[in-house]
Amino acid sequence: RFFIIVSAFPPSIPLFRDIIKSCASSLPPSLHIFGLADSLITPDLSRSLVDLFKSSSSTPSIDTSGSDSQASSSSSVASDHVTVLEHKGGHFIPTDSSSKAPIRDWLARFQKSNK
Repeated sequence: RFFIIVSAFPPSIPLFRDIIKSCASSLPPSLHIFGLADSLITPDLSRSLVDLFKSSSSTPSIDTSGSDSQASSSSSVASDHVTVLEHKGGHFIPTDSSSKAPIRDWLARFQKSNK
C-alpha cells in the first residue's frame, strides 16, 4: 500500500532507474526519510531517488533540520504520491517526537478503521 524509504539512493543500473521513472505515477505513495548530515548516503543521492519517484505533481517536504534537537518539524504537507522527511542528523531514522509526529500522521492515512 505504500513505501517508506530511508537513506536510500537510486539504482546504479540505468534500466532499473528507467523502470521506476516510467511507472512513477502508478507506484504506491512513498515517504522518503534522510539526514542532511548523512555521510554514507548523501542527501543529494537520496534526492536523486526522490526525483525518480516523482510524478508530474510537486513533492512536499517535511523539513526537520531547523533546531538543536535531533530533528524538529518546521513544515508538513501531505501528498498522495511522494513525501520527503529531511532531518539534520546522519544515517539514521530520527526518533524525537517532532520527527515521529509527521511520520505517524503520514502512516495514519493508511490505517484501516476498526469500526
